Amino acid sequence: MRRDSEISVRTATKIRVRRLMQNSLFVVLLAALVALLAYFANEYRFEHDLTQNARNTLSQQTREFLGKLKGPIHVTVFATSQDARGDIRKMAQEFLAPYQRAKVAWLSWA
Repeated sequence: MRRDSEISVRTATKIRVRRLMQNSLFVVLLAALVALLAYFANEYRFEHDLTQNARNTLSQQTREFLGKLKGPIHVTVFATSQDARGDIRKMAQEFLAPYQRAKVAWLSWA
């Protein structure tokens, strides 16, 4: 009788240790997956314009025009850092982002 009890205790201990190792491995792999997804989300940017008339997409003519320009484009924005509508600098950067992707541009603040 005692022998069966010792075997069941050892078996239960082995099962607990195995589950702990499996759970630990799962947590480590999940953390690695989250870190990898965070890296790719930060490294690669993907945008898709879902507006009905594609108003947030540069037209082909605009991209061709920007490609024909020689040298970088310099944009100077005269704005305060805060306005009643919010952060003007952030709004300007968001507005100019498609142009910066089409052609290297320099944005300066005055």
